[in-house]
Amino acid sequence: MTQRATDPPDPAERLNAVLTEHAPQRTGVAVAFSGGPDSTLLLHLAAENLPRRRVRALHIHHGWHADADAWADHCQQVARGLGLRCDSVRVDAGATRGEGPEAAAREARYTALGERLRPGEVLLTAHHRDDQAETLLLALLRGGGVHGWAGMPVRRTLGPGLHLRPWLDIPRDCLQAELQRRDIEALDDPANADTDYDRVWLRERVLPVLRERHGEIDATLARAAVQAGEAAAGVDSLAAHDFVTCRGTHTSTLDCAALATLPDFRQRALLRWWVHREGLPRPGAARLESLRRQLVGAAADRNPHVAWPGGEVRRWRGDAWALAPAPTLDPDAVYDWTDRRQPLELPHRRIPSEALEALTCPIDASSHVQIRFRQGGERLPRRDGEGSIALKRWLADNGVPPWERDRIPLVYVDGHLIGAIGVPRP
Repeated sequence: MTQRATDPPDPAERLNAVLTEHAPQRTGVAVAFSGGPDSTLLLHLAAENLPRRRVRALHIHHGWHADADAWADHCQQVARGLGLRCDSVRVDAGATRGEGPEAAAREARYTALGERLRPGEVLLTAHHRDDQAETLLLALLRGGGVHGWAGMPVRRTLGPGLHLRPWLDIPRDCLQAELQRRDIEALDDPANADTDYDRVWLRERVLPVLRERHGEIDATLARAAVQAGEAAAGVDSLAAHDFVTCRGTHTSTLDCAALATLPDFRQRALLRWWVHREGLPRPGAARLESLRRQLVGAAADRNPHVAWPGGEVRRWRGDAWALAPAPTLDPDAVYDWTDRRQPLELPHRRIPSEALEALTCPIDASSHVQIRFRQGGERLPRRDGEGSIALKRWLADNGVPPWERDRIPLVYVDGHLIGAIGVPRP
């Protein structure tokens, strides 16, 4: 039967079209598979329309409800029935301060999915037009700007691969009808009926009322999301231009004095773009405004620090640094580096074996090498053997920010400090 222009896209055709347009050179496809109706249909269509040897399922085990283990088993069975492999991944979706359970689960889910994508692999999720409408309304309720109003993009990078949402222009009813037509069974998540969650409240209580008054509200909101996305792209383009003139002394920093010369709205746009460029979540409007005021208004001898869930910004020597929250370190920890042919894994970083060679200090194979952290009062021996210099002063002279100085790995050989990883010897 010929499809009319007013009909919603066919799910299988739309899946193939989006893959062809955005990922023609893909190395494989991973389907985010919860076991619910939408992802179940997506997994079936991927298995039918793509080479099965290049398709797998990825199931995220949140552990939220008593049947979570049974859900994981169900997903394994469905995948096996389709001739596919299913990798189940447990995640900790506990909320952090200032973060709701939905945001925590989403962050944990996509972090886990991104870590398990292979280079060139495509992750498919079954988000549809109704999901997009809910996302836009959530952003409006939470005071988000055009980046939030843009909703979910069809395409984005994720880890070493690509994340595609092929069904953003297909209504939920269309997918449910296709599922019923194929007589495919799926699980029903009890959380989808819990109106304590904002998204479910919008879905069950708000959108039905809007549809009674405006029957095309979902399509209208989807168009609004596309228009907001175009506006967000324009804002980001201007911010990228401003970054060139406001770049700090380091590649990823901002010059606060240059930032202060911009109009307030461009300062905010640049800060949003910049923290996102550094891989951090954008702060909320109130926290962003606090950040802007402190970076451009603080006295020269002040070093403000503004943090939000998932990110922080610090000012030092006139530059602003965007940082991910650093893991807690034990300042008294000592790490023996017994096999120096192999890298040493620390809680906050990985030290390659070549880092020792960069210290330009010969280390005998029988020597006892340890990594420690600064306690205070340490002195680095000079390269020429003529005395030493205070470590604290040397780190400052080499532009190591204060918040990094206690985290720099110090190399001790047979109990004697010989150098700091990543810092040239005096």
